[in-house]
Amino acid sequence: MAISLKVNGNSGNEGFLIAPAGTKQFPMAVALKSTDSTTVNGTLVVVAPAGVTVGLSSTSVSIGPTGTSVKITAKTPSKTKGDIKLQVKVGATVKASCTLTSIKNVRVRFDGRFQARFATDGDFFNEKRGTNAGWTWALEGESDFVPAANNVPTAPGMAVGRVVR
Repeated sequence: MAISLKVNGNSGNEGFLIAPAGTKQFPMAVALKSTDSTTVNGTLVVVAPAGVTVGLSSTSVSIGPTGTSVKITAKTPSKTKGDIKLQVKVGATVKASCTLTSIKNVRVRFDGRFQARFATDGDFFNEKRGTNAGWTWALEGESDFVPAANNVPTAPGMAVGRVVR
C-alpha cells in the first residue's frame, strides 16, 4: 500500500511553509490518501534541527481512499533549505515523506503576463473612462483605464490598461 502526501496542494516531495510574521501564523493543509482501497492508521512525524519548530494539528491519522487532512504550521523559520522532514509512518515504516523549508519575508518574483480587471460594473472590459452603465469612472485629469487603440491584448507584453504597482 502506498500513501499520497500533499502539502498545500503540492504533490511533489519538496515544498515550503511560511514562518510567522509577528503573531500571525500560516497553517497549511496536509492531505493524506491511500492509493488503493485500504485504510490504515498512521503517525505524522516532523524531523527538524534544534531551534526549528513546526506544529501539527494532529499526529495520529486514519488514512484511507477518501483521504484525510491535517494542518501543519511553521513556528520558526528554517536554518537551511530543506531542513524539515514531514514523514508518514505506519508502524515503524516511513510510507511517505516530504522535505520542507520554512521561509520568512516572502518575496514573489513574477515574469509573465498579468491582467487586473478594474471593476466597471456594466461597462465593457475595454471602456476607456467608464460610462453611466457602471459605477466606476475615471476622475478628471486621470488617465484612461485602457489605451485608446489596441486595447485587446493579443500578444505577450501588450498593454492591457493601467499599470498595477
